[in-house]
Amino acid sequence: MLEARGGFVEVFGAGHAERLTADLKEWAIVKYVAIKLNPGVWTYSSTVEATINAARQSGVSPEDVAKILISGPRVKTEIPGSRRPKNFFEAIHSLPYFVASEVADKDFTWAHTTPAKINSPVAARLMLLVELDPSPGPVHYDWPWGGTVTIVTKSGARYSSTIDAQRGSAPRGIEWSDIDAKYRALMPDAHLSKKRIEEALNVIHHLDQVKNVSELTRMIQSG
Repeated sequence: MLEARGGFVEVFGAGHAERLTADLKEWAIVKYVAIKLNPGVWTYSSTVEATINAARQSGVSPEDVAKILISGPRVKTEIPGSRRPKNFFEAIHSLPYFVASEVADKDFTWAHTTPAKINSPVAARLMLLVELDPSPGPVHYDWPWGGTVTIVTKSGARYSSTIDAQRGSAPRGIEWSDIDAKYRALMPDAHLSKKRIEEALNVIHHLDQVKNVSELTRMIQSG
């Protein structure tokens, strides 16, 4: 990808890597890389985690929620996405759907991409309660995609959570347990045997010892 013929160095550096690394003090990937651990748009991940935290902290039932307030560096003038997602593609781009589902279920997993979850009447009602926070607190974000969520109950109680860099990001550290959980949740869709899935995961864990990446690609081919 970098040094191969037609790769990044040849295309953008005319074949001279030193032109790309001159005066280089820090790699942006070290600060900004993140693994998407939840379905949908990854830039919502901090807001997703903040919502789950606030929902679990509150323990409030969906019927007792009056408002769900959102703020953050990327959510200032509007809340992106449909409040009436009709299918998978609309749902995974809908921040109101993410937030509503998390308040309803106190979690957000790959199961929330199914029609049953997308068409949940509980989530549909909660989506209408998602608003921009009119008076966000003085929160400093180092991560450009951080988020704060406040759940307001009908009794007036407020439960807030702020996540700067989400779980699975470089500032927080990337854990194998998170990678493994995502892998095991999604790989069965490849129609591989459980044994093959686990064998491939073991290769991934020790990829630095693999002589040729074809050892892995052959293992994850279906059929």
